[in-house]
Amino acid sequence: MTSAHIRPVVSADFDQWRRLYQGYANFYQVALSDDGLQTTWSWLIEPAHVCTGLVAEQPDGLVGLAHFRGMPSHASWPDDRVFR
Repeated sequence: MTSAHIRPVVSADFDQWRRLYQGYANFYQVALSDDGLQTTWSWLIEPAHVCTGLVAEQPDGLVGLAHFRGMPSHASWPDDRVFR
């Protein structure tokens, strides 16, 4: 098995990312619009945006993706009732 290199998305990844993201949506039976794809992609490649994208890359191309966003530490919240 070939290991994959995990790295942030870059602009040149769009076509391969789109193929993977479409496969994800198809699996979960979610329709994707072109506007939605472009918006999501713009968030992922914008360094200042809260959403981040990673891809798994093997010699033949991208084989996986992950999208995530940070969550503030509960220590910065006014109280901890949310966690009780």
